[in-house]
Amino acid sequence: MRVLCFVSTLRVGGAERVACNLANAFAASGNEVILVASNAKGPLRESLSSEIRVIDLNCSRALYALPQFVSTVSRIRPDVILTIGTHVNALCGLIRGFIPLHIPVIGRETSPLNHIFSDDSVEECIGPIKKHLLQTLVSWGYPKLDHIVCESNGAVDSVLSHGRVDKSKIQVVYNPVSFRHITSSIRYEKDPFPPRSEREATGKRILLVGRLAKVKAFARAIRAFPSLLIKYPGSTLTIVGQGEEEDALKDLARSLGLLNCTHFVGFDSNPWKWMGHADLFLLCSEYENMPNILVEAIASECPLIALRIPGGVDEMLTQVGLESRIVDSLDSWESEWFDPLPDRAVSIARDLFDETTASNRYFEIMDNCSRARAA
Repeated sequence: MRVLCFVSTLRVGGAERVACNLANAFAASGNEVILVASNAKGPLRESLSSEIRVIDLNCSRALYALPQFVSTVSRIRPDVILTIGTHVNALCGLIRGFIPLHIPVIGRETSPLNHIFSDDSVEECIGPIKKHLLQTLVSWGYPKLDHIVCESNGAVDSVLSHGRVDKSKIQVVYNPVSFRHITSSIRYEKDPFPPRSEREATGKRILLVGRLAKVKAFARAIRAFPSLLIKYPGSTLTIVGQGEEEDALKDLARSLGLLNCTHFVGFDSNPWKWMGHADLFLLCSEYENMPNILVEAIASECPLIALRIPGGVDEMLTQVGLESRIVDSLDSWESEWFDPLPDRAVSIARDLFDETTASNRYFEIMDNCSRARAA
């Protein structure tokens, strides 16, 4: 099968990482995979298999890339198109009439639309005008897609609310995660944390990973960190990632007297080596749809705690039997938070989220859509 994946960029982000994981999984199954990006520059390009053909449309926005995208589809003639990301899905729905009807167009929804479109959304990149425009694009474009894949049951409700899509055209497929790749990425890397000093011998290594953006709410962990230092002197907080909030987070750590024990290490293409040696991974976002990073922490067998937030975190951790790892506050720093994850939870997560399981579900959806188009 010739699969064309369309994504806006290959910069670090949830939708972009999902696109790369899916493309790699499709290629590993022996399919011809073409990944088309409005702008293919970014660190995630290095994570793509050498078997994947990458086409860079060299445009600053997906909107400007649409004419080239239509021309690319006409030239390549894929068997199926998978679009990834809300605005990319909506735009491709709007231009559905310019894509040959026999080619199914399947959209992958990666965002919790109910929260993005709410009046109190913290998505700093979406102002009121852009938010209204995106809502309009979704309501017009999504009904024209052949199928929509959501990454959580909660996301289905969001699409039904904003996309005017028949429920029969929506399916839930969890994000693919390569447990094998994560395991090997930990096994063959040294412990990235600095050696513990005498003062840090009883301390805990706390880890945050992700884009340094307001929606990730890393400030919550920094504000709660002094409470941990009372219980476990010598603890450290390591933040892996980059983004526009870095200066603000450093200022917060400085104001709390935490700069000596808070380490900003920037982007790392192998965040799993940090997970494999951390004492605790934290998820403290404002909301998350279905965070890959939690699955990756489980694959790394890293103890984890997630705040109770809107989105798919409750659904995901309950599925693997880790609902006790969902808390309402970070301030208590309970000793059981640092207990190893049960083997059963890791095994269930592997069955639910491993890339082979996800890719097989996609092939089933693609095949059904292709048959329906041919009928």
